[in-house]
Amino acid sequence: MPVPRIPAPDLPAPDIAAPAPRPPKPTLAAAHRRPTSLLKPRHRRPSPLATPLVIVVLAAVISAGTALAFAR
Repeated sequence: MPVPRIPAPDLPAPDIAAPAPRPPKPTLAAAHRRPTSLLKPRHRRPSPLATPLVIVVLAAVISAGTALAFAR
C-alpha cells in the first residue's frame, strides 16, 4: 500500500540577492624570455672551506690536538 504524499506548502520566495559575478582572473601575458642557449651561467660562489685562512686554522687546531694527545 503506497504512502500518501503530503503536498509542500507554498512558501514565499526568500529575499536573497543573487550573488555578484566574480571578476575575471587576470591572465598573465607571456613574458619575453631569452633562449637558454643565450643565458649566461651563474657565477658560482667559491667554497668557503677553500679559503687560505680556514685551511690555516684547521691545520693549527689539528696540530694542537695532536700535540695534546701525544704529550702524555
